[in-house]
Amino acid sequence: MTKKPSFLVDANVIVYSYGIGVWNDMLAEAKIVTASSIVQDEAKFYSQEWEKIMIDLPGLAKSGKLQEVDPTVSQIEKLQDRFGEYFVEGIDEGERDILAYILTAENVEANFCSADRIALDALAMLGMGNLGISLKEILKIIGYQKSDLGDEYKKPYLEKCFEEGRQNRITGLGLSDNEL
Repeated sequence: MTKKPSFLVDANVIVYSYGIGVWNDMLAEAKIVTASSIVQDEAKFYSQEWEKIMIDLPGLAKSGKLQEVDPTVSQIEKLQDRFGEYFVEGIDEGERDILAYILTAENVEANFCSADRIALDALAMLGMGNLGISLKEILKIIGYQKSDLGDEYKKPYLEKCFEEGRQNRITGLGLSDNEL
């Protein structure tokens, strides 16, 4: 039995994947991991024209179809200490929790997928851009072709964010005084 690929996904990826009808395929073909804060608070609904459709992330986590990471306060503080206050305030709770996990966990084997520029910038600013992946790349890995994805779910957007993050790292923009 081959090992399933593993992906850490942000709330925006979950909601978008659900909306385009690939969420269940992702759960079936890969190990999908997200932050407990996303499971409990962030990705609850997918809006479809006139109605909201519930996304039962707690149920998926309880059944084992979705994995959760829940960083400790010290792991979150370690992440926040790397960035300036203004930059930290722009990172959503779920993204913060995933980034804290990536920064402090040993041997992270999962790639991080987000469509949020600041989260992708932060990943590159941490020197961990190699762990980033676009939704389009995930779909290709699991054998699913989808050509009409939004630009923020494709590799060129990811690369643009990483380039910005690398520049920020070089210039110190967004980093705490401790990191300069």
